[in-house]
Amino acid sequence: MTETLTPAPAKIPTSSWTLLVLIVASGITTFMFLPLLTLELVRRGLGVASIGIVVGAMTGSGQIASVFLGSLVARFGSKSVALCGLVVRAAGLSTFLFRDDFASYLVGSIVAGIGSTSVSLGIKTELLAAAGSRKLISLRSAAVNAGALIGPAIGAILFQVTGFNMIIAASLISYLVMGAVIVFVRFESRGAGVRPSADPPVLEDRLFASGKRRQIAVLLLLVASYWFAYSQWNLLMPLAAKQAFHTDQASSWFYIANAALILGLQYLLLVHLLGRLSSRRILVLGYGSLVAGFVVLMFGWAAPAVVAFVVLFTLGEALVSPTLDETASGLSLGHGGLGRLFGLIGSVSGAASFAGGAMTGGILSAVGTGPAASAAGLFAGLLGMVLALWGLRKKELS
Repeated sequence: MTETLTPAPAKIPTSSWTLLVLIVASGITTFMFLPLLTLELVRRGLGVASIGIVVGAMTGSGQIASVFLGSLVARFGSKSVALCGLVVRAAGLSTFLFRDDFASYLVGSIVAGIGSTSVSLGIKTELLAAAGSRKLISLRSAAVNAGALIGPAIGAILFQVTGFNMIIAASLISYLVMGAVIVFVRFESRGAGVRPSADPPVLEDRLFASGKRRQIAVLLLLVASYWFAYSQWNLLMPLAAKQAFHTDQASSWFYIANAALILGLQYLLLVHLLGRLSSRRILVLGYGSLVAGFVVLMFGWAAPAVVAFVVLFTLGEALVSPTLDETASGLSLGHGGLGRLFGLIGSVSGAASFAGGAMTGGILSAVGTGPAASAAGLFAGLLGMVLALWGLRKKELS
């Protein structure tokens, strides 16, 4: 998300450094198993359509619930929600150790997804509540991508040596350690019951009374198209990479490459190379890169096509995701209104992720691998380009 920036503090508190480490650890545990989940479910005999639903639920359920989870943070505090999220996350993932049927996997994925979002939301809220400095926000972004970079490497090693169940077990153990750390870290955000707000509600906090309904609607459609396209990554890329390189480890390689490229290129692109472009033009470039990636994949799942898809998809991700947050912040809704908008964006993101994963899984199940598998992502990318070109013409959205 794009937060309002304040002057950087002279020194980042020790508790903030601890929270940054927790963000890295949380990302590592997630990306240890996520790149291999599709391949493991194939190995266990689950149909591709069912896998699409399970993976979509894993990545989308927590986002769908983000509006509700945000209200829990406000009511009970960041620490309580983060700790409960670890318990819920562990309960959901443990399903993959003790059950072996689609219904259990689906329920476990939904529970794990909600728990994961609860942990992330609680830690993020606590980290940025005291100071939204540019330095701290940059460090948080680096921590998120560091987890996405390290996690697949550890997961690939464990998968090769011990198997998927050991990855889940290692994740459960890490949740215990993270929980113990959170218990002893001082959290300032304690919830409405301890520190109620004395500020009366203001008109700008009423999101849809802001006079910006059209702009908000366009933004939400852009968000939906992006996450619908993004949902293809967790399903298509592992399958295409395995077919192209004849090893399960290829999926982890490309997750690592994706995180490394974003870490290395995102700031350079958005701040230096494209810094003078409007948000509208950057979004057109980003969605265009996503479209190009899916077009390349339509020609087959050979190694060069898969590599090109990963590079183009990553470039689109690096451009679109932060620019959508920038566009939201530019709507000038006030603190409360913007918070509600980001919560709504999270829910739309989750719904689009779930729908995209389920649809692509259904297409793969019906027609097998091939050009049709890229159709959903291609359509979503084209929709994003159209919306950016003709829906963001107003100055307040550019």
